[in-house]
Amino acid sequence: MRSSSRAVGCLLLQLAGSTWAAECLQVEGPVIRVSTLTPFIVLQPSIQLDRILASTPNPGAKRWITAAQIAQWSLSPREGMAQIGVCLERELHPLRAESLIGDLQSVLNNHGHDDVQILEITSIQPLLVPDGRLRLALTDFQPLATGVGLCGFMWRSTLEFDSHRLMTVRILGHYEAEATRLVAKRSLQAGDVLSAEDYSRITEFGCSHGTSQSALPEHSILKRAVGSGYRIEPAMLKTQPLVEAGTVVRIEASAGTALVSLVATAESSGARGDAIFVRNDTSGKRIRVVITGKGEAIAIVAGATK
Repeated sequence: MRSSSRAVGCLLLQLAGSTWAAECLQVEGPVIRVSTLTPFIVLQPSIQLDRILASTPNPGAKRWITAAQIAQWSLSPREGMAQIGVCLERELHPLRAESLIGDLQSVLNNHGHDDVQILEITSIQPLLVPDGRLRLALTDFQPLATGVGLCGFMWRSTLEFDSHRLMTVRILGHYEAEATRLVAKRSLQAGDVLSAEDYSRITEFGCSHGTSQSALPEHSILKRAVGSGYRIEPAMLKTQPLVEAGTVVRIEASAGTALVSLVATAESSGARGDAIFVRNDTSGKRIRVVITGKGEAIAIVAGATK
C-alpha cells in the first residue's frame, strides 16, 4: 500500500511538472515588460505596456512570477491565477549546421584558404542560444586529430547577445584540404634549370592546409638530383641569377626628367629584385641598382657612391 501511494505521488509530481513546463512563456530579449504578462493581468487604460519590470532569466534558466510579485509592480493579477505563478524563460534559437558551414567557409575563403573545404558539422555546443551575433575568426580554427581518413576541426567562436554579453560556442566537424604538389616527370640532376615540361602538378586531399605549391619560379635550379615521380620541394631549389658577377648590365637611370641608359659591370651575381653594385667602366663610379631582367637593372641612386 505504501509503495502504491509513493507511485501515485511520483505520478502527480510528473504531471504537475509537465503542466508547469507547458506554462513557461518564451521571452525574447534581455527584459520582461508589462506586455509580456498581459494574459495574467487585468488590463487598464493607464497601464504602460512597454514598462520594464525585470530582467529576463539567464539562458537555460526559468523564473516564476507569482500573483504577489505582480501586485508589487502595481498590477492586478487575473482571478484564478495559479498559486505557483507563471513561468518565464529566455527564448532560445537553434544554430543551424547548414548555415554555419557556409559562414565558416566564407571566413576561410576571405582569408585566402580556398584549399580548405568544410565537409560537415558534427556538434554545436550549445545548440540553443539567444538571438545574437556569432563572431567567427580564422584564428579560432583548430585542426584536431581524428580517425584515419578524417580531418577534424574545432572552431571556438563567441556569440554576442544583449549588446554586451558573451557566450562561447564550440563547433566540431570535418574538413579536407586540397594540396598541389610538383612531381618530376623524369629523373633530374643537380644543376638542371627546370621548365614547365619537367614536372607535373598533382592534386591531393588531406588534412594539411596552406601547403600547396604553385608553378616553380622562373629559372629555378635544382640543388640535388630528383628521381622520376618524386616531389620537387621548395627547399630543393635555388633561383638562377639573371646577372652574373663580371658580366655587362644595361642600366636605366633617371636624371631629372630625362631617362639615361648606360652599361656597367656587375660586381656580384643576383636574381630578379636583388640589389647589387655595378661599376661604370668609363668613369670608374659604383652605382647601386635593382635587377629587373636578364642583364638589365635600374639605378636606385643615379651617380657614384665613391
